[in-house]
Parts: sequence; structure tokens; C-alpha cells
Amino acid sequence: MEWKSAIGRGSEATVYRVSKSTASRMCGSACTSTSCAKVFAVRALHRPTPCLRHGMMVSAMTRHPHVASVYAVEEATGQMLLEYIGGGTLAAEVQAGAVSDVRAMCVMGHILHGLCHLHSYGCIHGDINPSNVLVSTGSRACKLVDYFTASPRLGAPAYMAPEAVRGETTCLSDVWSCGCVMLWLEGLPPWQREADLGDGECVIIREAPALMYHLGCRAVAMHGPPERKLARVFRAFVGCIFADPGWRSSVAELLEEHADAGAPSEL
Repeated sequence: MEWKSAIGRGSEATVYRVSKSTASRMCGSACTSTSCAKVFAVRALHRPTPCLRHGMMVSAMTRHPHVASVYAVEEATGQMLLEYIGGGTLAAEVQAGAVSDVRAMCVMGHILHGLCHLHSYGCIHGDINPSNVLVSTGSRACKLVDYFTASPRLGAPAYMAPEAVRGETTCLSDVWSCGCVMLWLEGLPPWQREADLGDGECVIIREAPALMYHLGCRAVAMHGPPERKLARVFRAFVGCIFADPGWRSSVAELLEEHADAGAPSEL
């Protein structure tokens, strides 16, 4: 089937906006009758691939308010019918204007709740970054997307954990990525300036290949982005981007800390 109205394109797939009638023709009315939505999204792989275990698992997960829903999967091609989220990306929201401290805490709560849901199914996201968080129109609720393929995979370098660069992605790699998003929400984009190598030398790590080498090969990178020292809103949380993965908090523990901080759940 030929699609129009492309709304996003990645290395693996293009996402299209489709009407409910089109979605029903694609996968049957049973898949769309449970939703009152008038529009949906279709994720079409650039190279159609039969849907394997991971694809079937994500389509069977229970719905969650902070994870974009997968309504159906076409087994022969891997094409997915998804929830349409019309408010753009978190990256676009921040680019449009400064994010308040309260909104930043609210956003991280949404991300953590969504990630906790994915991890409960054994699903590692593998690419938590501001472009993979969509914002709902009206409610401004944040929802995770792009968890649709099996991990490990190559994520956005500025948000990747050192072990992920080495192909050893785990759920705790997602925790590191959350820490980098926290810095970004504070106006401290990770890895955007020189890194002190600890021997009096500095290295420019703005380019992706240099950053990935730094993350994967230099011990000093295990301490996280230099900007972590400037954190203010999330000062109590930045330990999730320190050192060995075994020292990081789990997503559930971060949620407890988030609740203890009295952060609002909605904004």
C-alpha cells in the first residue's frame, strides 16, 4: 500500500499519518474499533522484514499513558499501526522556548513511568533522547516512541551509555540516557564542550565518531558528561550517569526519588 503524509523518517522506517478508514483497511476494523481516535500512524520499514518475537511482544503490551501504543503489526512486512501523537517532539517543545523547572520534573516523570512500563516487559528502549519523546496535543503528556525494534541498537551518541557504545546495552543503559535528558532539560546539552581527560589534556567531542570513541574507550567518560556538575533541578538524580552500570539506580528507584521530590505528575 502506498502512503502519503509522512510525519517522520528514521534510519529504519518512515512514519505516516493515516485516517481511521485507511487504518481499518490495513488491519481490519477490530484493531481500530477500540480507539476513538480519528487518525493513526503507520510505521513502514524501508526494507520490509517479517515481524519476529519482539514486534509481536510490543503489540501485545498493555496500553500505557506514557508509551505510544502499537495497535497492530503486519507479520509479513513488520509494518505497524501506531497511536498518532500530534504535539510534536520534546526536542521541538524545548527549541520553541525555555522549559520551567516544574515542567522539566513533570516531563522526566512521564519518561520514567513509560520506561518502567517497557522494562516490565523486558523491553530495552536503547535510544532515549528528546526526539524519541512525543508530546500529546492539549494534555502535553509525554510518550515514548521508537522502541519498536529489538535492542541493542545504535542510539543518539550524545545520550548513549559507555557500555551501549560497546554493544552491551541493558536496562541500565536507558537509565544513563535518562540522565543525559535531564541535563538537556536544564539547558545543559550533554557532551557539547571539551572533556577533561584527567591528565591536563582536553578533547573536543562534539562530533559523533569522536564522542563514541571517548565513551567506549576512555575511563573518564564513565563519570558522565562534564555538564553534570552544573545540574540544579536534577542534582539528586545525576548519579544515574556515573561510573559502572551496577552503581546506577533502576528506573523504579528513580521514580521513588522523583515522587519524594514532590514533582507534579501532569503539566
